Amino acid sequence: MKDLTYAAVVKELKIHKNPIHLTKKELKIILEDQKNETIEETKKTRIYQKYGGEYCSLLQVLHQLGGGN
Repeated sequence: MKDLTYAAVVKELKIHKNPIHLTKKELKIILEDQKNETIEETKKTRIYQKYGGEYCSLLQVLHQLGGGN
């Protein structure tokens, strides 16, 4: 994966959506769930429950920063 720091993710996410509601803690949970191929803890996050559009944009950004197209 390229650069998955919180700052890099937020910078890229602002291209898609503003304001950003993602917290560092939520990013850590989401990345950990992706690593473990689960979504259980992600479902408990505020961004997943209240800001679904931003969550979808986040998944796109994570894919792009992770080396995907």
